[in-house]
Amino acid sequence: ENFRQYYATQRLKFSRDKKRSVTIVHGVNGAGKTSFFMALNWCLYGRGAENVGELISKEAISRASVGEIVRARVEITFQHEGVTFLVKRSLSGKKGSADESFGVDTKDDGFVMMRIDSNGEAKEIKNPTGMMNSILPENVRSYFLFDGEKIDDFAKPEAASEVKSAIRLVLKLEVLDRARRHLENAAGEFRKQLKTISSGDLKELYEDFDKAHDELKNLKEKLEKNKTERGKAKRHT
Repeated sequence: ENFRQYYATQRLKFSRDKKRSVTIVHGVNGAGKTSFFMALNWCLYGRGAENVGELISKEAISRASVGEIVRARVEITFQHEGVTFLVKRSLSGKKGSADESFGVDTKDDGFVMMRIDSNGEAKEIKNPTGMMNSILPENVRSYFLFDGEKIDDFAKPEAASEVKSAIRLVLKLEVLDRARRHLENAAGEFRKQLKTISSGDLKELYEDFDKAHDELKNLKEKLEKNKTERGKAKRHT
């Protein structure tokens, strides 16, 4: 509603047919394709626009009376893991006199997220940004919401590590890795304490274990390095 070229309220329904699941938005240059793409990013993450003052429809501003509040709003309904969510973000500004600029309230970041149950009742989520990031983290949104030209960037060899990192974030593997590292550190500290109070054969066993552990760590690092170099070599052959 009143978002860039989209004056007043406009609606678009995406296909949910399993056999025909692609929705194409077609239009001539300037019709609003890029603005529609921007609306998705802005609604979900507050990103995609360098100047928020340009988001409010110029036509809506021109039709408004002096002193009238004009609001731009984007609302998205989607399903995730069988649960229906509704998110909306709004921005407002006040029209001044004929020779005054339109003043946008940049603090008016009205981001709201609702969970809709099977009865159609909506319940507001207290931490909408946290919930949105748990569904699709902001730092990987560019792999889901991007223009077609970026596909070439994803296919480049140097993008492999970046794509791998994004996949790990989506699958929440980073959390498991952190937990594993914390446990390893705790185990290491525990072994140090045991070694200080141990003697004889037991102390020698702990020392041998630490040496073997360090050697194994170095071998794993070398293996990962060799895998990376081998992958680069394959892509260049």
